[in-house]
Amino acid sequence: MPAGVTVKLEDQAYAIVATCTTDMEGFYIFKDLTVLGQGFNVLFAQAWNEQYSEEDVVSWAWIGPFAVARSSVVELPDFEIGQRDFVPINPPMSESFSVGEISAQNPILFEWNPYPGAESYWVDLSQGDDLTPVWHTQLLNTTSAVFDRVLDNGSLADPDTYWWGVGARGNVG
Repeated sequence: MPAGVTVKLEDQAYAIVATCTTDMEGFYIFKDLTVLGQGFNVLFAQAWNEQYSEEDVVSWAWIGPFAVARSSVVELPDFEIGQRDFVPINPPMSESFSVGEISAQNPILFEWNPYPGAESYWVDLSQGDDLTPVWHTQLLNTTSAVFDRVLDNGSLADPDTYWWGVGARGNVG
């Protein structure tokens, strides 16, 4: 990774908990982290994620809480800054839906390009301007998932703005 890249660490509620910049050799270190039960997302993230500017982040990885709890060094894959082909395919970013039309018989199909080196994926759905997490899949071995309007808490999605994102997991976890 080149020098001067901003790297952000967020918790599983998508709150940024630490920020650093890669050094002259392209390495980065987060110090004095509090152990979180669900682990962290390391953001270098995607251009399609409007929460972050393209200058800040370009890809991301998940680190389980075990890595931080043991105070061990975690070897992450070398993300290519120019690799922007991991993007949503369906639905198109400009697409809008009426929540009343979404059901088990008429779900939304989320599809994305495969990410090099990924062994599995998951999809998150966040609601509103504050990006409140409301739905996620289990780990998937495919590049698609369906949403039938039922949120993680069992309620139905209300009319609002929702953002979806895809996470990829490789052999580093």
